[in-house]
Amino acid sequence: MKFALITTTLFFATLAADAKDAPFSRREQGTVDGFPKCTAWVNSPSCDPNGKAYGYENGQSCRAPDQDSSCALDGYPVCQKWVSKPSCDANNKAYGWEQGKSCRAPKQDKACYKSSSTTTTTTTTTTTTQSPVPTSVDGYPVCTHPISKPACDANGKAYGYEHKNSCRAPSMDYYCIPSSTTSTTPTPAATWVDGFPACAARVRKPACDGNGKAYGYEGGKSCRSPRDDWKCRK
Repeated sequence: MKFALITTTLFFATLAADAKDAPFSRREQGTVDGFPKCTAWVNSPSCDPNGKAYGYENGQSCRAPDQDSSCALDGYPVCQKWVSKPSCDANNKAYGWEQGKSCRAPKQDKACYKSSSTTTTTTTTTTTTQSPVPTSVDGYPVCTHPISKPACDANGKAYGYEHKNSCRAPSMDYYCIPSSTTSTTPTPAATWVDGFPACAARVRKPACDGNGKAYGYEGGKSCRSPRDDWKCRK
């Protein structure tokens, strides 16, 4: 009788131990690309250069493979809101601007075809298409915030660190020029604002960061337009 009681007790103790360890086993299996899989829907996933979606849960990054489609359209995240006046590239693809970066607006590609045909019938020497601001440079996402002291590689390229990932800061490449080739006359402070060159002209529709600062695009790169900060505080 005592032997049977001891056997029964051990059996239920084993079941309890298995039940306790089961959630951890399932959690270990829920990994994607070396990251834990997000358990909840990510409203605005972050995208890496390979078109993979990520979120943030329980104090760490997580993979959201079900939302990779938001990151895999021509290398840009899909715009979550309707873009009233999209930018168009040479292939008649529409782009918008959300959360401080460019996004693809495939539902508005028609507007780019219409704009292209109108331009063709009116003139053959000008074009109204405008390339979107690049979101990646040299295989890295472009830093969305000013980098005061960037890291430099051997090729004189500047890098920062955002969202737990390295990012390229092409507007700060001047910071990485070796001293032997740098001019002895420093760049006037007035021509740089928050780590970006100051825009030479007023920006009619600036891009705004989360701190209410205005940015434009001149000479193939981003520029700061402090005179237009007020447009970002409406």
